Amino acid sequence: MPLTQGRWRFRGDYLLWWTKAASLPPLVTSSPNDTPQDDAGILGLDDTEVLFGGGIEMGPRSGARFTLSFSSDPCQLAALEASYLFISAKAFVFEETSEAGDPILARPFFNVDGDSNNAFQQDALLIAFPDVAFDSRLRTELSNEFQSFELLGRNMVFEDCGRRLDVLYGYRYSRFAEQLRITNSFSSGPDNLIIPEGTLVSGFDNFVATNEFHGGELGMSGQAQYARWSLEGVAKVALGGTRSRTTIDGRTTIRVPNTPSVTTPGGLLAQPTNMGTFTQNNFTAIPEVGLTAGLQITPRMKATVGYTLIYWSRVARPGDQIDAGYVPGSPVLLNVNPTQFGGGTLVGMPAPQHRFITTDFWTQGLSFGLDCRF
Repeated sequence: MPLTQGRWRFRGDYLLWWTKAASLPPLVTSSPNDTPQDDAGILGLDDTEVLFGGGIEMGPRSGARFTLSFSSDPCQLAALEASYLFISAKAFVFEETSEAGDPILARPFFNVDGDSNNAFQQDALLIAFPDVAFDSRLRTELSNEFQSFELLGRNMVFEDCGRRLDVLYGYRYSRFAEQLRITNSFSSGPDNLIIPEGTLVSGFDNFVATNEFHGGELGMSGQAQYARWSLEGVAKVALGGTRSRTTIDGRTTIRVPNTPSVTTPGGLLAQPTNMGTFTQNNFTAIPEVGLTAGLQITPRMKATVGYTLIYWSRVARPGDQIDAGYVPGSPVLLNVNPTQFGGGTLVGMPAPQHRFITTDFWTQGLSFGLDCRF
């Protein structure tokens, strides 16, 4: 089948991709129902179960990539192309309720209040516990999305017997945003020694990280045609700057019976000592490799299937911004000074503190598309 080489080329791909798992500290714990109150949800104890934390896999997700190119040269020696790629937003949700404190629900932390009975020990905020906290709801949600735009020039450097090699050069923009939100609410019971019975308590912690990349891109594209079949390989790398912005926020609302509700700044892991918006600029690299096979359906159209991997060297993710320490052989230290709870004045060590940590990120997967020339 003779192939038609139009000056315009459009390619649309459906994407089935995966992203690197998010690494989170233990955020929600539980214990057997006969656990003493002082041991419930405490990290490091044999009976404590982590309900949410660790490596969180989002699983496969859909997306699309659209590429439009134009060549003013009838011999297709050079072309200008624009490409836009996105992976749809997806959320991983953990939600649990407890009417009468069964099951036990807790949010663990490491108590750095030097005047507390649990000073410099593992502690936990009880969200659900018999006669202490009931009518409890706890929800954690991790969501993210990724998109990228490229504007590239393409110049042929070699062609022979159905084979061709092009050099690629131009501009790349990428964006990766992720949010971690933890909300909880409960009513205090008769055995609650801190909060009056019947008090409604609700709060949230919110960690958001947004990364935007701008940079120059350089790469190669090799193509081979075998009758109706074709094979294309692409390797390119973008070098430039990533601007990472993180926002940490939290609120607690307390409504004592027959008293107006009071809202104060701070949840549990988000407190006045680490709340705010922070930015950081880093020099980063985004390499991309891909391999695509095509089958010519008509002289102007072919069906394609391929694989692509995109790597991003330095991004901020919300789980890494939590003030979590690691000591070999010990549980994670989620540093919190509880003197700030409920709008209290900080006494002693300021914790949690802001942590601006970056890590690498990748996304990869399969593509299924149509390539049209006109």
